[in-house]
Amino acid sequence: MIPQSNLSAFKGHTPAEPAILQVELSYPADSTVVVSLIGEADLATAPELRQTLARAVAAERRRVIVDLDRLTFFDARTLDLLVEAHQEALAIGATLEVRCRNDLSRRILVAGGVEFLLERSEEPDVSHRRLEPAAD
Repeated sequence: MIPQSNLSAFKGHTPAEPAILQVELSYPADSTVVVSLIGEADLATAPELRQTLARAVAAERRRVIVDLDRLTFFDARTLDLLVEAHQEALAIGATLEVRCRNDLSRRILVAGGVEFLLERSEEPDVSHRRLEPAAD
């Protein structure tokens, strides 16, 4: 049995629930493909996600953007797949970046050591950020 990771607790996901992942591809520029992930990405959806990312990297675009804005859950395997796809992109002279405007998801990317994947315009400065107590 695979132990539930701490990441799953952040999103209210339990291992008994089947993960549902939808993928949308868009081409905003000749040299760019955007892979939008919607729903949940985990070990169960990893084979589909790996195939999708490999196709996007192989699509002869110079830039691949993986958009996590509508992703409600992701685990460590998802982070691994993003890093693998990034390395595959670099090997063919392309780039792969992650678009992530959700603060909690960005923190998970930083905690996972993959903040280097963040789209340059989306890089957070969380190194010295303090959480402020809620106002009463």
